[in-house]
Amino acid sequence: MPQFNFDSYNHVIVEMPVLAQQDKDGNEHFFSFFEANRNNGLVNIGFFGEVNCWEHEQHYSNEQLAAWSFVEDHQAEILAALFDYTKNILYPTHLEYIGYDEVSFPEINSVDDLRKALGVNLISFFYEHKEGVSYCGLDCSFSGDYEHGVQIVMHKTNILGWQENLGKELVFADLNI
Repeated sequence: MPQFNFDSYNHVIVEMPVLAQQDKDGNEHFFSFFEANRNNGLVNIGFFGEVNCWEHEQHYSNEQLAAWSFVEDHQAEILAALFDYTKNILYPTHLEYIGYDEVSFPEINSVDDLRKALGVNLISFFYEHKEGVSYCGLDCSFSGDYEHGVQIVMHKTNILGWQENLGKELVFADLNI
């Protein structure tokens, strides 16, 4: 069982250089703290509890550990899914809200360009799970909404959708609850 060093927010900083897009150009409009973490290949993670489901805890389930392991082992596939989702869903949806400008919607032609538009800050592992692996919510910096970013809900490499505020609606829908 891994030993995590939790901070005062019950977050753990882990090395995920591929998912952080460490070697790619960032976005000067994103918060410098998160960009600095990504430059160092770092991502924050947290585990939601069963009872206190909106606060990160220092306790975690086997399914949450399985999800963390999956993310760690499949960073490139998750990044590819995020690129596809950003280009085909997030960009068109947010274009409807604010209209096109090259600052909010930098050109992204491949996964190598994704960090200009989207950067993972925090991965929250839900207590809810399917197939022995918990769902996760990715808190991301997003060029289409510099102030709020975007919350993306996933199970393995399957993106369920995005939200302005992380909730369980997409998880419950996927579980048919």
